[in-house]
Amino acid sequence: MVLGGYQAGFELLEGTKPDAVEHFTVISSNGEPRLLLPPSRPLMQTAVTSFLGGRYFASLLPIFLQTAANIGGPFSRISSNVSLMSHSGEPSPLRQLISSVIGRNDFQIALRVSFSRPNAKSVAMAISDAGEALCYVKLGSEAMTGDLVAHESAVLEQFEDIDMPLIMPPRLYSGTWAEGQNVLITAALKLEPLKRDAHIAHAAADALASQTMVTRSALTDSAYWRRVVEFAAEYDDSELLPTSVAEIERIWGASDFDFGASHGDWSRANVGTINGQVAAIDWERCSKLAPRGIDIAHFAIIETNSRRFTKAINIDQLAETVRQYLKSADLPSENAEAMIVFALLEMVVRFKTAEKAGLKSTDSKFGPALQAGVRKWAL
Repeated sequence: MVLGGYQAGFELLEGTKPDAVEHFTVISSNGEPRLLLPPSRPLMQTAVTSFLGGRYFASLLPIFLQTAANIGGPFSRISSNVSLMSHSGEPSPLRQLISSVIGRNDFQIALRVSFSRPNAKSVAMAISDAGEALCYVKLGSEAMTGDLVAHESAVLEQFEDIDMPLIMPPRLYSGTWAEGQNVLITAALKLEPLKRDAHIAHAAADALASQTMVTRSALTDSAYWRRVVEFAAEYDDSELLPTSVAEIERIWGASDFDFGASHGDWSRANVGTINGQVAAIDWERCSKLAPRGIDIAHFAIIETNSRRFTKAINIDQLAETVRQYLKSADLPSENAEAMIVFALLEMVVRFKTAEKAGLKSTDSKFGPALQAGVRKWAL
């Protein structure tokens, strides 16, 4: 368990123990802890909102969790009160790490344990007694997530002394911890959600792409495409990626595109504003040389995929949305179809990479959407 620092001498026990070093209300899935939250409802609300985003049910979840934990019985399979016990009486290594970085110990810990998704990693946060998020701690618990945490650490470090067109999380600490696990601690950004019209986010995505020296070349001559081809050859055990890559190359291989920096996971969950300026978190998928406009297409894809009751991604509707978003950033709308297939291809590669790393991730939308788009635009 991350809270024990991957070390012996710590264990989670059911119930509220008076001599525990930490107390939590835990949400479980298939018998495994997924969210460990402070029992106090205001602090729990801060954690739930952070981990689940500004979803409509986030305000109701703490009430349900506390009720389920108190009732017990069959409800304990969903939510229960647990205590972190220390055999030596010492605080958890995670608390000691956070305290040493932020210089205070008057906080509660919340933890989201890694889910089986391509971007998944364990994330902890420190919350003040007043309910203020103080910092976030990303932990790479296996090879794939360890690489993502290390990459984000490097990205934030490289951009620290550069005048960026958007706000990035201040890096407080990065290194290894708990038997070599990569860890990154960043200050908490108080993001205001994007308005429904997110044109300022699209403009910021292009400003990021333009921040580095933008190169222009044919797709097949680009370093970006060489990387895609290498991934497709290495990680696919079916015909989806090789066939799609071949078709994309046939359709757009000779076309010229601008290439610049990309956030890599540009979405409403990761982008907001601070005093009117765009800010973004979660930089583990950042690339310095990606097609200009791919972040905007990714934003539209994730926005479409997040809608309730959506069984499949409608390629025609998506293309119209991306055209509008590109126009709002003063980018060529005729590149919409290409940006969509590039972004979908990246998502498929991520799922394939996760599968090879042993994560039980299922791609039910991005692969079919990629195939549909390639078939449609190949005509």
